[in-house]
Amino acid sequence: MSRSLSFITPHFNQFRHLKELGELFLHWDQNRSVSSDISSQLEWEWIIIDDFSENQNELQSLVKSWNHPQIQLVLLSQNSGPSHARNKGITCARGRELIFVDADIEVNLDKVIEKEIQSPFCAGLHSPSQGSFFTRYKNDYMNAIFHPFTDEGGALECSFIYGALCGWPKDLAYKWPQDLRIGEDTFLAGEILRSGQTIQFRDDLLLTHKKSYRFLGLLRNDFRVPFYFAKAYKFRLKNKGQMKASFSHTNKYQLYYILFSGVFLIGLIYSLVSLLIRSHIQEQYLSSLLAASILLWFKFNIPLFKRLLINQRPLGALGRVGLTLIDQWIMGFCILFGLTYFFLFEKAK
Repeated sequence: MSRSLSFITPHFNQFRHLKELGELFLHWDQNRSVSSDISSQLEWEWIIIDDFSENQNELQSLVKSWNHPQIQLVLLSQNSGPSHARNKGITCARGRELIFVDADIEVNLDKVIEKEIQSPFCAGLHSPSQGSFFTRYKNDYMNAIFHPFTDEGGALECSFIYGALCGWPKDLAYKWPQDLRIGEDTFLAGEILRSGQTIQFRDDLLLTHKKSYRFLGLLRNDFRVPFYFAKAYKFRLKNKGQMKASFSHTNKYQLYYILFSGVFLIGLIYSLVSLLIRSHIQEQYLSSLLAASILLWFKFNIPLFKRLLINQRPLGALGRVGLTLIDQWIMGFCILFGLTYFFLFEKAK
């Protein structure tokens, strides 16, 4: 029986990246049509779901210029987030294998289709050799966190789904959680694992992000975290069946952020209170607390640093350690602030 694949791409105001991805698909299909291997013996379609972008007319003209029967554009009448767009793509898909491809990535499509999709899979990140220091750091950081474990049989499995490139057989009937715009892949992974399925990590399939990061961009992402956690908590209340799975499969480094930041924050509060009441009692305890939090942070992040500092010169390694410290502390502080705000104000509404 021949294979049938549906590629699904959610799109929102990424016209240039989508154009480049389209050229990648056209080039791949042209080479596939003259090939005699298995890739030439499959049915495929590419469904682009536009989430109410500003340039929908320009987008329509672009897709029309491609003039390809396997490329379909669906325009949404309001912005509802990537999960809603992906679920719309699932509804439109005719293929038996679903592959979700973000618009801002570069990937080898022959590698994507090389293995038949019989269970949920996730791809890893390629560490870029070019780009700004912050771009390389962000990609290496995410790749280090997403690095999977190896089970006794030697197969690579992981406890996450990375929305930029993933997929599963359509008959599994999974849906993306539409109430979330950030971290939806974490909750989807929990649902997949809770259903008894495993998530295969494709170590032979690495994607490259085209998005460029700057320091302020990293900070902006950190400050978005509390809104994600507040939204996620509401989502858990509405979907209690996913609560246990989501908590048990949350990436361990997210928990380390909270632990480290919580210890550090207690020390800061203790210090401020001591200054306000002009008390210097037990200052050695404060110093010990701050020192312990730093040591805990290094201990918990050793696996991360082992991957994050590969092939780095001393100055670059020091910069990455310092940036990780700032990044995690701000993120953890925002998580604590967001959860506190939610429980004090939002939950009471």
